[in-house]
Amino acid sequence: MIDRILFGQPTLDVTKRALDVYADRGRVHAKNVANAETPGYRAQEVKFEEDLQLALRMNAAGGEVRKTQPNHLGVDGEYPVGRVAARNPESVWTASGYNDVEIDREMSDIARNTMRFTVAAEMVSRAYQGMRAAILGRRLG
Repeated sequence: MIDRILFGQPTLDVTKRALDVYADRGRVHAKNVANAETPGYRAQEVKFEEDLQLALRMNAAGGEVRKTQPNHLGVDGEYPVGRVAARNPESVWTASGYNDVEIDREMSDIARNTMRFTVAAEMVSRAYQGMRAAILGRRLG
């Protein structure tokens, strides 16, 4: 019972999952930047928010998110994990030997992802600080 109260918070679970996805997204952006001059390289991105919205809507409607086939979206427990996909799957640039990495877009995405990661990390940290304070019988603030 106590572990469900302390660690079974849906908001904390989603935030921890988002933190993992933001770390993965950072690696994908780094890979895109590193391959900016590689002929035929296709820029990649991590899809997460759309899958998460779907999972949250299904949970709110009383549905259950589960993986019934190996090719389905990655789901671990209730919430999805990020999935890596080509940003422009039908890109003309890659067919002609050029790649479709846009450095300005990557830098903007890196900054946005860093901000999201920082906020999510702070939220998880504060949640654990609150749990620790409750266990030790201290007050926060």
